[in-house]
Amino acid sequence: MTRWRAFPWIAALAVVALAYLPTLGGDFLQDDYGLGLFTEEGRASWKEGLRYFFPSHLTRDQFLRPVPVMVGVLDLKVWGGNPFGFHLTNLLIHLAGALLVGQVAARLTRKRGAGPLATLMFGLYPGNVEAVAWIVHRMVGLTVVFYMLTLLLHTRPRWRWLAWTSMLLALLCKEPAANLPAVVFLFHFYLHRKQGSRTQFLGALKAAAPYCLVLVVYLAWKYLVFGSIVTGYGAYSTYFDYFLGEKIYQDLPMSLFRFLSPINAQVVPAWGVGLHAGFTVVCLVCLLWNIPFMDRTRFLILFGVALTLLSLLLVFPFLAVTDGLTNARHYTPPAMGLSMVVAGVVVGFSRRGRIVAVVAVVLYCLPLWKNLEPYDEAGRMARSVRAGLEKQVAAYPKGMQVLVTGVPALWKGAPVFGYSTALQGAMEPPFVYRPSGVILLATLDDASGDPDKVLLTMKGPFAVVAVEKESGSGNLGVKEVSPPVMTWTYPAPETLKLLDPVKDRAVRLPEDPRFVFRSPGTFPYYRLVFEVGGIRFPVTAARGDQVKEESDGTLVYCLSAGDVHEKQSFLDSLERVGVVGPVTWWVEGVRDYGKARSAEARSPRGRFRIVVD
Repeated sequence: MTRWRAFPWIAALAVVALAYLPTLGGDFLQDDYGLGLFTEEGRASWKEGLRYFFPSHLTRDQFLRPVPVMVGVLDLKVWGGNPFGFHLTNLLIHLAGALLVGQVAARLTRKRGAGPLATLMFGLYPGNVEAVAWIVHRMVGLTVVFYMLTLLLHTRPRWRWLAWTSMLLALLCKEPAANLPAVVFLFHFYLHRKQGSRTQFLGALKAAAPYCLVLVVYLAWKYLVFGSIVTGYGAYSTYFDYFLGEKIYQDLPMSLFRFLSPINAQVVPAWGVGLHAGFTVVCLVCLLWNIPFMDRTRFLILFGVALTLLSLLLVFPFLAVTDGLTNARHYTPPAMGLSMVVAGVVVGFSRRGRIVAVVAVVLYCLPLWKNLEPYDEAGRMARSVRAGLEKQVAAYPKGMQVLVTGVPALWKGAPVFGYSTALQGAMEPPFVYRPSGVILLATLDDASGDPDKVLLTMKGPFAVVAVEKESGSGNLGVKEVSPPVMTWTYPAPETLKLLDPVKDRAVRLPEDPRFVFRSPGTFPYYRLVFEVGGIRFPVTAARGDQVKEESDGTLVYCLSAGDVHEKQSFLDSLERVGVVGPVTWWVEGVRDYGKARSAEARSPRGRFRIVVD
């Protein structure tokens, strides 16, 4: 390939790299913190990565995807906990996949511009953002690389054995490569179209046979690992059960439409989404009406359509793609075929029509920069939360339980932490320099400063910290809501939210607040003592009457079930002193209700907060 012939390819790759340049400033997100599993004492471990080639330690609903794991271990070795290097690897993988897609397109037509245009179209396809900007989903990009490499190696008879190896590697990246035998059949069929139809068919069938054998080897591998050929996801026995159980069929029409018009509706206003969708429909109608079905391009177009449909067939049980393009990574394999179709149509037009088609392609790919915005913001959120937590928990002793509230789970379709285990992993090496040693618990959907029911399950000393926006800057900060307190035998109750505060700061409790505790022994009565600002409010209740026992052994007391006089006195007193803030409480086990000093057992002091809406 001469210098000038290489220029369109270089230009296409440069444009794609420039479009995805903002991802290099991203951070680790949600499942990325699983990379910590492949470390020993904070350092990358090849041994831990190699375990995933035969992951007998995983359950049946896990996946056999060791190749992305090993790439992750290599990144850990080179970059440590620097997210820049991981995002750079993702970008290079995406560029390699786009280049190989273009190379396959070039093999199917003699039209010179088809290959670079397919590279550009795949590289800038707006639905690829999740697979590139979210580190862990490099598995999709790696699948594209080995998928396309398999087809290219197949064109060299001496290298066919490498093509078989490449297919196995694609399968060990992600399952959508399972359709490669059928795709190889079509690819071989189109490449040898000058032969007679019978010879052409039998030759393609013979060429696809070894790839079927590779698929059998892969399925046998999975059987040995999991004890069965796993065809389900999670608790579902098959992909189809998952499709029905999650009711994806309800989302499928809109998800398929988003494949043709992938735009983040949580970032772009409604009029912009409608405009892009209408533009996509008009372009499709025009292309179908004026499709240049010439000899030089028709096989590229037909192959692209077949590749798109075969790829969609494998991923359709998971096509529940939200307005924010969550799960859009499933669009990446079908996008390989879509880019070939577009490239074949554009280069098949006349010169004037080709210019119009290129402008349409540019407009179609334009939402890419808006789709990247949530990942940029999610990365900043994750970085600020990790830094704030690291600073806040540094003073806590090892083993301290820290309840973190207000943790961002998603940001306009882009993941941030998602769930508490991700937050725990984020505070361990290689993501922080020194492990905190604290036990982090997260309630992702609770309001800041509201420990909610999680408090009821905690034992031992704990503190509550909240993630919230800092005033003025709008950045996320971490502050202590409650300093370390003891709960031991009697956990603190749920946070009480006060309703309708009045101007003089007098407040009113909910009609029926519940207090939950445990008892080391059986007592006929329990006295709940609340202390606010040095003032104590005792409430005595009978076991089995006002105090109910739950199936898990916890005891529940509701103020509405207690003595009316004591309840009214307690509520009125709180309103009179205008309580806003922490309340200390404890429970006493009582044998004789009539004796003033009859407590035979007393719990350690617990603490809860009263907050004003």
